[in-house]
Amino acid sequence: MTTNVFYFKFTPEVSGNFWAVVADNADEGFVTVWSIKSMQYGQPAADCRRDGKFVTGGLENTEEFLFCYFERGPTTYKVFIYLEDTNGQEDGIMETIGIIVPGSAEVSNEYLVRPYLVEPATIRGAKVYFQVRRTGYAWAGLIEESSWLTRRAVNNSNGNHADRQSIEIYDIMFFVDMVGSDQFCYYSAVPITANAGYTWEFLNCGLTPGVRYRLFIYVIGEEYWDVAVDPDAVFRSPFWNQWHRDNGRVSNGVLVVPPFSNSWAWPDGEPYISKGPHGMGLDVTFSTERPQALVWAIVQDATSTNFTINAVKTAQLAWGPGSCRQMGVPALDAAQYTLTLFGCSLLPAPKQYVLILYTEDQAVQNDGTLSDPIYFEVPVSNDFVIPPAVVGEAGLDTGISLSFEASSPGRVWLYLATAAQAAAVSVTIPNVKDALNAFDATNCMVAGLEIPASLQVITLPSCPLVYLSSYVVYVYVEDSNDHFDGTLATPLPINVGASNSFQVEPALVSVPTTDQVDFRFTPTKSGRAWVVVTPAASLVEPPTRSHMKASIGAVGALSCRVAGSQITPVEQTYALTGCMLDPGQIYALYAYAEWHVEDQRDRGDGTLSRIVFVKVIRSNNFAVSPVLLTTPTLDGFDVRFQAMVSGRAWAMAVDAIGGSGVTSLSIRSLQGALGGSSCQFQDFAIDADLQVWNFTDCRFQESKTYMIFIYIEAWPAVEGDGTLSGPMIASFFDASNVSADDTDSETGGEVLTVEEVPIVSN
Repeated sequence: MTTNVFYFKFTPEVSGNFWAVVADNADEGFVTVWSIKSMQYGQPAADCRRDGKFVTGGLENTEEFLFCYFERGPTTYKVFIYLEDTNGQEDGIMETIGIIVPGSAEVSNEYLVRPYLVEPATIRGAKVYFQVRRTGYAWAGLIEESSWLTRRAVNNSNGNHADRQSIEIYDIMFFVDMVGSDQFCYYSAVPITANAGYTWEFLNCGLTPGVRYRLFIYVIGEEYWDVAVDPDAVFRSPFWNQWHRDNGRVSNGVLVVPPFSNSWAWPDGEPYISKGPHGMGLDVTFSTERPQALVWAIVQDATSTNFTINAVKTAQLAWGPGSCRQMGVPALDAAQYTLTLFGCSLLPAPKQYVLILYTEDQAVQNDGTLSDPIYFEVPVSNDFVIPPAVVGEAGLDTGISLSFEASSPGRVWLYLATAAQAAAVSVTIPNVKDALNAFDATNCMVAGLEIPASLQVITLPSCPLVYLSSYVVYVYVEDSNDHFDGTLATPLPINVGASNSFQVEPALVSVPTTDQVDFRFTPTKSGRAWVVVTPAASLVEPPTRSHMKASIGAVGALSCRVAGSQITPVEQTYALTGCMLDPGQIYALYAYAEWHVEDQRDRGDGTLSRIVFVKVIRSNNFAVSPVLLTTPTLDGFDVRFQAMVSGRAWAMAVDAIGGSGVTSLSIRSLQGALGGSSCQFQDFAIDADLQVWNFTDCRFQESKTYMIFIYIEAWPAVEGDGTLSGPMIASFFDASNVSADDTDSETGGEVLTVEEVPIVSN
């Protein structure tokens, strides 16, 4: 056995399962059947325990336990083996085997000369010399001291007694945590000869200057396999046996510290900002410790940094253009140098940056020294006491005026962009100073205008703003040094309203009639107006500007609309006539106003008013709806009705085919009336009493249907503002004539027998 591996064997009486753990003298008193079956105690490695392994009765069973990591010296161990049949009743047998680990004096090889460096280390690696006592094999590699020092000090790694802390043998044998390439910076199972001296070179290790490393060599004798335990071991390769033998010797850890090829001179050679910083850049001053140096300098955004040699030398995450960095600049003498970084477009505070430098010798082996990061902010050279704001109203006819106040004298840059142009460009000081994506670089921009430290109003009277459009205004101020270190105001959104609107919205000035609608409104400025009256029921949504200007949906004659009438910013009064409004129906009146320029007449950039509802009040109505008193004959019929107030009445019978076209105006002229004069009533005076009218000489025909209407107005009244009854039906297709249901709540239709009322004939 060794400190890592041992073998044991047993023969079970019957087939079953067994459990086995290896416990030290601190844990052995706690091992029970229950704990061994639950694997609670013992060495932790899976290969150093067995958990319910099946074995066949009567056959010898040999077990190899690996990676047990026994400690040499006074510590003792026991193997606990529990065996039972396959029924799992915990009624088996527990046996123990004592283990004595080989002592430290029993190592298979030793050093005649401990390893030591034969020349200074470099970042590529190191060269070491050593001499061994016996023929055997050796492994060697480097590990960072920071990693090595965190390991627990143990005596199972066969380290030299003068070097109390070492690393695990298997870390060396399996290249665990080693640095560099396993092909060039590592030796594995190399044959060595007794009393011979060896010089090994470690290359391509990728060591970091100033970092401490330790180089370890592990040697073992050529007879490190145990033929008595494993007769086939002589035929196995050393690479198989390295899993099974750890009885060699680990060297002391040879200290390897690659030096810096150059660094910053002590005590005052560390880089510092000697001029600036400002928006365009800065100057940095330094001294190198050795001559023939190369220096790199870059600026990074403090929120996104990479402080590595490779990042600095390749300008990773570097801020600004190529002029804002210095790459491999020679510093031939060990003297003070100043480098200038310019064109950086650094943003002013609170934006934070970091400057970092790197120096090495001219061998360019990445073995130099990084400076400490130098964090900095660019002081603001000018600011706003009063931020930019729009003065008055922006528009095509007025341009735009902006007010602001700077904290100190300097210069201002100002321009406008459309909302789409603004979205396509990032907001930076260089972009604003260059007016990138300006709406109109001729009429809507100010570039570098000198300003005092007082309230300023800048007017761009010829800026051709488009009404009903959105813009963004950019304003930037700085001092007179042109270092891009001023203040960029928060982009100011501008919504240019309509070219004209209403100081006072449209409103009716009198009660509408069937013929006339009177209204008024006050626009905000001179221009033109359009007005329509349209049935409200036909509107799904307000009319568009183009519909207004085309008078789409307008009712009545041309005199019942306004089309492009000139207006001034005082109260405008209109009387719309010839509207032919139907009493009782609701109409909508809209007005549209825009500013007028002769050559831009159809821009459609004005304002549509809110809706004004228009309803003609009926001058008279039915207290009792008209109904037939008798069954109509081919000669005539009788009708009864009653008006709400005294006034005038009209009545006629028409062919049912054209009855749907009867209106309050057509019945007044008896348009389509049938029969003689005694079958019609025109402009007949009535009072508020019950009326019974007799119609004769109607000249109805068989197999036809007719409609009978009555219309009433007050007196005096506006023509057509009364109430037209629904049709009463007279049908002569058979002997039975029954009036149809009324289509209006104000009409009737059934034949009635009533108290005696005077009958009126015409």
